[in-house]
This record gives sequence, structure tokens and C-alpha cells, in this order.
Amino acid sequence: ASRSGRRPYVQLGTLGERTWPPPSKSGYAVALWLRVQRTPAPGTAPLYLFSLCSKTHVHRLELLLLPSGRVRIRVAPTSKRSGQLTFDGFRVDRSRWYHLCVAHGTDERGGGLCRLYVDGILRSAGPLAYPFSRICSLSAAFGVSVAPHDDVTLRPTSSSVSSSASSASS
Repeated sequence: ASRSGRRPYVQLGTLGERTWPPPSKSGYAVALWLRVQRTPAPGTAPLYLFSLCSKTHVHRLELLLLPSGRVRIRVAPTSKRSGQLTFDGFRVDRSRWYHLCVAHGTDERGGGLCRLYVDGILRSAGPLAYPFSRICSLSAAFGVSVAPHDDVTLRPTSSSVSSSASSASS
């Protein structure tokens, strides 16, 4: 564990060579416990909850906490210009513990689908292109990014979703 400025983080280091992401029929999930003292100030950089990146920086996954208290997922590479989704169905409150799980796979039509579960309850879901798979060497961290930030594939967009659990498919 280390400190970057005032934000603590945990660098997991290299996870070795593996196929990332898993085939779309299998999908993947990232789960973590989260408690924040304060969300990032408006106009500041988001807080990196989790970051996974290939050695070549082509394949990546980032979970972010935005200044609004919303959670965003960013993935690359995808067939779309920007592979990101903001979950509008949930906001983090300060000084409260949450168990977050983001599950990404495909729906029954083969399109990418990403879901956010909070304390075991589906809170938001929306379309997100599933990244291309390949064997690569991966690194991961909690609380800090392991990827460079000059890549155009992760450009911000207005893509967000406000669906609730009742409107999401299982």
C-alpha cells in the first residue's frame, strides 16, 4: 500500500499473462468494498476505484468514482469510439460502506451489457460494447490508475444510463 498525495492506493502489480477480457459468453465481474470520506470535488479528477491494464496499455478496465458520486466504467479496446458507461441509478454517500459489483458480458442478442450491483441489488444497467479479447500481461491497482491517460479510445462522452433494476434484463 502506498499514498499518492492524500489518496491511499494498493498496487497489485503484475497478474501475469492471461486472456483479457474473458470470452464474452463468460463475461467478467469486479467486486469491491467501498467507503469514502468525501467524493472528489466538482471540477476535479475522478477517484480510481479499480484499474486493470495490459503491458502495452491497449487492453484496460477502469472503475471510477465521479465528483457527482456516480460510478463509471471504462474499457478498451472496443468496436465503439468510446467504451464507457456512467451508472446513473446510484450515487455514493459519504462515510457509508457499500459492496459494489460491476458485471460485464453480453445480453441475449449478443450486445454488450454492463450491470452495477450495490449491496447485492441490481441498481443500474446499460449497453457497453464488450472489449476485444487477447492474451496479454496485466497489472492492476485499487485507488490509482495503472494506465496512461493520453489514449483517445477512452475519450469522455455523454453516454450514461439511468435505468433501474426493474428495467434491466437479467
